[in-house]
Amino acid sequence: MTLTPACSLRCPRVFPSPGWTERASEGQVQQDLTAAIARHGAPTILGHKAGSLFLWQTSCPHPEEVVGAMDDGLACHGVRVLLMGRCPSGCRIYVYRPALLRPILQQEEAAELLRGAGYAHQDEGAVRELQLRLLAGGSFPHEIGLFLGYPLADVQGFIRHGGANCLLSGCWKVYDNPDRAARLFALYHRCTRTCMALLTKGVSLAALAGLHPTVTRCSASAGAASHRSENDSIHRRVPS
Repeated sequence: MTLTPACSLRCPRVFPSPGWTERASEGQVQQDLTAAIARHGAPTILGHKAGSLFLWQTSCPHPEEVVGAMDDGLACHGVRVLLMGRCPSGCRIYVYRPALLRPILQQEEAAELLRGAGYAHQDEGAVRELQLRLLAGGSFPHEIGLFLGYPLADVQGFIRHGGANCLLSGCWKVYDNPDRAARLFALYHRCTRTCMALLTKGVSLAALAGLHPTVTRCSASAGAASHRSENDSIHRRVPS
C-alpha cells in the first residue's frame, strides 16, 4: 500500500473556536475537543456506531495530554478516545466503543480481511496496530471501515470496486442494502443534532456516553451519581 503524507488524509475537519490562540486555556482546549467529539462522534457516544474518526483542527501544543484526559473521563462509560496522528492542520482523533467494536473485528470474514492486511490481532489489539500505522503517517487503509462500524459487505465492496460503482454515498460508500444504510445515515444525523443540542444546554459528554445500556458504570462516587442524575433527566430525548 502506498503511503501518503498524513495531511493528505481526507476526514471531517473541526475548526477551532473563534479567538483561538496558542495560549488558549486548558478549559478552552477541552471545550473545543468536547464539541468536536459531539459533532463528529455522536453516533459512537450514544452507542449506535462502533467508532468515529475525524480531524480536530487545533494548534494545541500538547494534544496528547488533552486527548488522554478525555479518554480517562470517558473510559468508565465505555468510550475510548485516542490520538491517531498529527499534521500541521491538527490531530486525527478516534472515538470508539470496545464493546461494539470487538464483535465486528471477530467476525470470521472481518478477521480474515485483517489478517490479509497484515494485522497480527483480530480483536481490540488491532486498534493499536491501526494507531501505529496512522501515527507513522500512513494513508487511510481500506480496512479502516471495520474500525468505524461500517457494514462488512460495504467494506468488502469498496475494496472490490476500488471505491467506484457504489449504490449510495453518505457517511460511507454503500455496496449492499442501501435502504438500511440510508436509515443509519438518518439515525447518525439525529444523534449529532441531539448531542449538540444537549451539550449546548450543559449536559456533559460523560453523561451522554453513560446513556448506552451496555456501559460498565464507574464505581459508586459523587461523580458517577451526578452523571446518573443527568441521565435520568435526558434519556427520553436521545434517538432510539
